[in-house]
Amino acid sequence: MSKFIKPSSILLYILSFVVFVIIGAGYAAFTGAADGQGLAGGAIVLGYGIISGLIAIFAAIILVYSVSHKAIVNGNRVFFLILLILIAFLIIRQKMRKNNGEEESQSRLTTDFILPAVYSEVKNNFPETNETPMGLGFFSPNFYEKKVLYFYGNPNFSKIISDHTPTDSVVFKPTEYGSFEIFSAPPWLQPEHLKLDYDILYFRVQTLGPEFIEITVNTVTQNTAYIDRFAGKIILWPEFLLKVYSIEMLPENPQTIKIKPLENAGEVLSEYEFLQPISIKNEWIQVELQDKDLKPLNKGWLRWKKDEKLLISYSLLC
Repeated sequence: MSKFIKPSSILLYILSFVVFVIIGAGYAAFTGAADGQGLAGGAIVLGYGIISGLIAIFAAIILVYSVSHKAIVNGNRVFFLILLILIAFLIIRQKMRKNNGEEESQSRLTTDFILPAVYSEVKNNFPETNETPMGLGFFSPNFYEKKVLYFYGNPNFSKIISDHTPTDSVVFKPTEYGSFEIFSAPPWLQPEHLKLDYDILYFRVQTLGPEFIEITVNTVTQNTAYIDRFAGKIILWPEFLLKVYSIEMLPENPQTIKIKPLENAGEVLSEYEFLQPISIKNEWIQVELQDKDLKPLNKGWLRWKKDEKLLISYSLLC
């Protein structure tokens, strides 16, 4: 029995446990076992390490029982050498990460400077060609609870999101004023609307699925990516339009305001400055006609879409 509690045996237990904790945790990180698990990811990686370490201790006890004292001492030397190699590897890896982080910080500064400048105006002015697919509505990330929005390439819809590895992400961070800003983002990111000091970040939704949704991530190239549909709020077109500040007719799609949601209905002849959405019925939107002081003058109806094309523009803010 004394063989199991000799200093050389106890040292073997400790060394084997430490070595295999590092190896187990490294395996979990390398294989992506904790990808998509959020705050639980660190616990999962540590769990892999501890389980590996406990198995190693059990194997070491069997080894102590089976081999001579000299073999145990040699085993300690081998484990100590492996431990030194692993520690050296971790130090080198940490230095490489630090260097990469310094390079990325410069790109983050550039991204943070460009994005707000490009999207400081939140009024939606559609081009005459109207090339942007209308889609189903918009997606707004919940950056108050989820600081990272992950993008995915071509997901396997038969698997859950945690089984997928993200291709890129947007990272948000809080500001001293209680709002959020973008800490890092891919250089190709150009959402539909971005004004984070008003909590505005909208992506156009093109495809809706049980767990994934496809969004337009660049309004110039029309490139799309998939995201977790539960990482924020989906706002379909009717709900979205009822929340905007005002709408306008497109110059290339002139309309007259109708007293009913029918093509052959009579016209509303009142002068107005603003059209504020009230309700939506199929392809028609009811608006309140307002003067320059936002006083209501009349009500009427407009077509807001036809043949999957948006017939109006809108302003999110006054």
